[in-house]
Amino acid sequence: MNRELHMSRKLIVAVALVAAMFPLVGTAADADSGPQAAVLATVDAALDAAGSGDIKTMRTEYLPNCSFVDEFAPYRWSGPDSMDAYFASAAQMYKQTGMTGTKVSRGSPKFVYTTSTSAYVVVPLKVQATVKGKPYRASGTLVFALQHTDAGWKIAMQTWAKATENISPN
Repeated sequence: MNRELHMSRKLIVAVALVAAMFPLVGTAADADSGPQAAVLATVDAALDAAGSGDIKTMRTEYLPNCSFVDEFAPYRWSGPDSMDAYFASAAQMYKQTGMTGTKVSRGSPKFVYTTSTSAYVVVPLKVQATVKGKPYRASGTLVFALQHTDAGWKIAMQTWAKATENISPN
């Protein structure tokens, strides 16, 4: 099998897993107008695309060399292929933990700070799933740092900060 086809299949599996990870419910808080509204529109578009498994749209909301931080190894991804590497690691985590049936609900952003060139957004999340046949619940926040570009606001960094969980999936 050629390398491109193999990578395409891996990406399709990763997209399906992201859709399972982020079937998000709810929307970000409404902002009147201006930079906050545009920043929140970018974050909402990224989360909505993740929830529906629309990787093509999701990619348009992130900088090509974005950084990710999450609770599974290797915990940090950055550089030109960071999104693909992040998805591959997520797929591996799901396989290792036997996590299935993931449902994520998002709350209204707790903080939205903007300047003319950068932004910071904190969005609370609640996660429910099954891990090795047992109910799993967690809560935390997704933290985004955005950069204003000629193409509009783009996500430069996304970090998951877990606050609670009932069992360790590891």
